[in-house]
Amino acid sequence: MSAQPVKAHAEQIILNADDVTGIVIRAGLIFGRGGTGLVTGLIAAAAQSGASTYIADGANTWHPVHVDDLADLYVRAIERPVAGIFNAAGTVPFSFKDLADAIGDLTGTPSVSVPFDVAETRMGTFARTLTSTSRLLATKARSTYDWQPDARSLIDDVRNGSYVAPMRTA
Repeated sequence: MSAQPVKAHAEQIILNADDVTGIVIRAGLIFGRGGTGLVTGLIAAAAQSGASTYIADGANTWHPVHVDDLADLYVRAIERPVAGIFNAAGTVPFSFKDLADAIGDLTGTPSVSVPFDVAETRMGTFARTLTSTSRLLATKARSTYDWQPDARSLIDDVRNGSYVAPMRTA
């Protein structure tokens, strides 16, 4: 295998297959129904450490996609297959500071900024991911599949929806 990342290599295999309609769906951060490793991990970390953290000013934004909207896109793609790469992103962005505030409310912990250099020392290159702004556009998925994700908010879901705070241990 080449030095190409595994995911990109797998996409090329699918897109170049002669016997199937190659469809690649690239989802942004998936949320809802109490799941997604990033959000549940941040909730658990806040409950364990006693603080809900964000990096630097936390103003960077992402456009997450609700799991039900993503499932709807998959069904549409299976029912009317069109070869290509399609992004799946929701319509309601969030900032990481707002996410930390919501997680803080959920876990009863303060929301605290961590300087980038400290975050990078603790998390390595993942700190760069958590300070990036998502530029993922789902225009092609919307027009090809007449897909319209509902206006669902990750922040609302954390505050009032499907996520729960783990029990704190002494």
